[in-house]
Amino acid sequence: MTKLQQMVKQKKQLFFGVLAWLLVTQYAHTQNIENVTWVMLNFYQTGTNNALLRIQRNDSLLNTLYLSTKDSERTSIIIDQQKMGNCQISNLPPDTMALIINFGQESAINVKLNIKALAHTHLKIFNQRNDTTRWQPGVVEKFRQPDSYANLGVIKTDRSMEGLKKLRLANIVSEFRDNLAVYRDNANLLYGLIDQEGDIKQDAIYEYISPVNQYWAFHKNGMVDLANSNGQLIYPLKYENIMLLGNNCMTLFSSNDSVTIVNSKIAIVKRFAPNTNINTYTLNPNRFIIAQNGLAGLIDAQGNLVVPFTYSQMEWVNEAYLKVRKNGTWCGIIDTSGAVVVPIRYDEIYPPQAETTIDDHVFAVQQDKLWGLLRRDNTFLVPPRYANTLMPMGKYWQCFDNDNHTTVLDSTGQMVLSLPYYLMWGYTPPRTQVVLNGKYGYIDAQGKEIIPCISEQPICFYYGNSEDKIINTTKALIRSKGKCGVVDYNGKFVLTVIYDQILPQNADPMRSLLNYDVEYYAVSQDKKAGVINAKGQITIPLQYDAVSFACNNLVRLYAQRDTKCGWATANGKIYVQPKLPTKTCQYYEQKVVTYPTQKGCEYANDHPCDPIPLPCYQCEQDCPDEQWLKGLLLGK
Repeated sequence: MTKLQQMVKQKKQLFFGVLAWLLVTQYAHTQNIENVTWVMLNFYQTGTNNALLRIQRNDSLLNTLYLSTKDSERTSIIIDQQKMGNCQISNLPPDTMALIINFGQESAINVKLNIKALAHTHLKIFNQRNDTTRWQPGVVEKFRQPDSYANLGVIKTDRSMEGLKKLRLANIVSEFRDNLAVYRDNANLLYGLIDQEGDIKQDAIYEYISPVNQYWAFHKNGMVDLANSNGQLIYPLKYENIMLLGNNCMTLFSSNDSVTIVNSKIAIVKRFAPNTNINTYTLNPNRFIIAQNGLAGLIDAQGNLVVPFTYSQMEWVNEAYLKVRKNGTWCGIIDTSGAVVVPIRYDEIYPPQAETTIDDHVFAVQQDKLWGLLRRDNTFLVPPRYANTLMPMGKYWQCFDNDNHTTVLDSTGQMVLSLPYYLMWGYTPPRTQVVLNGKYGYIDAQGKEIIPCISEQPICFYYGNSEDKIINTTKALIRSKGKCGVVDYNGKFVLTVIYDQILPQNADPMRSLLNYDVEYYAVSQDKKAGVINAKGQITIPLQYDAVSFACNNLVRLYAQRDTKCGWATANGKIYVQPKLPTKTCQYYEQKVVTYPTQKGCEYANDHPCDPIPLPCYQCEQDCPDEQWLKGLLLGK
């Protein structure tokens, strides 16, 4: 990982690599489909003992349930003020989480269930027996993007009285294709094929199974079987690898035999010597890099040699061009027909990114150890004069002389700025984030410092919303010398950098980046917590052990750690000082605290929180308001 990638990498919430079994049960009852409500359930596992269940209809978030395996009672699922069902999570040995969702007999509701990307997840699915109401399981795997979902299908409540058919679909690790998917056996950890009815079509005896075109490749003991779409073997264990070549052909590799290219009907169309290597990674679906005896060329998807074995190195630039090297030294650019685009005489080339084309772009070349910019017609836009690589960053070129100096060139090759900073995400006028001696700040389009380089972490003028989209904002957290503040886009400090913690109103515990463009902030200083508004005025005195925001501008006040709770409004009206006993229930909360907690929240800004807390009589009300609070206090 490069230094730049390390600097921009944001902390992600960590998911535990536990096994999860999903138990979905429903009571039998038939409903008219026209009267059925559709909702989305998004299930997030947040730890070995905790999870979130978000209930959403269309684009509206109806409710968020905070589940714990320590809850002795099931949590109600309430939609439009009606109890539709309940849910509960529990631990099953070994290292297993179970989710149970029940919908009542009269619940006219259809549910689409999503599961947050759980690494190494296993499922146990209870389906209905009636074919018209069966929902098809989908993929649950370890995703590259941890914020992605695995869609598990649709649960309908218009069902027959036949009850449930228990169907174990453990460890499904691929999409269903022609009614088949790859599964992994829990006992031997090997792979086989299973259909959507739960019937085993190929026993789990293989180390790995991969789809290749309309076929399946079964890997075992370093060799590969090839099977048709029904899982029936075509070739016995003979080849060391089978890979897709374009849309219709496959390559069959064997060190003891020739490299064979076959078409979709498994007819041989081309053979190459055993020492041949074909790289099936390509940016052009009709061209593939092929290497033989240390030299590389190009073939088409039918195996015809388009560019002979000429180059010592070849790599894709985009779908039309390749960077090549001769004799391991000089490099240039060719097109997919083999025609030379850039003469092969440069020390190094930094080509444009794959989504651009050379025809309308310039790129960096190194000649005699100096870097310049070369046009498509082989004339220099900027003659070689820079000691370090010129890198394309958006609309500009940048040369990082060292971590504390950057030269910025525009698309015409003219110098825009020469700065004593490292540009974290490139030059992005009118505001650019910069780094000086490991500290972050901002400059304007002329290079004038707007926010001094004092922050110990990146200053992020954006946040993630409930749809996991990045939204720009005008205020951000800044951290310096262990203290926190809030600064706006023009460099004005909304809150001076004097606080131990700052938590913005409406902070979402599932978001890795928080929105600091709010009206109120919970803060702590000198081991006391309170609330400050966006004008920097204290609205709730800093005298409490902890504070947290509820809905509708309500604030919870804590004393004696989590044992006593009070209520106030964010603008400073104290309804009751912390004297009410707290009560354990399913809600999670994120709060500013002045005492050690069991664990950090593991978010980008590391607001401490406990996974066990206690929102002071709020167990029966997900989003309290002042009217509810008045009634609660009158009842007490």
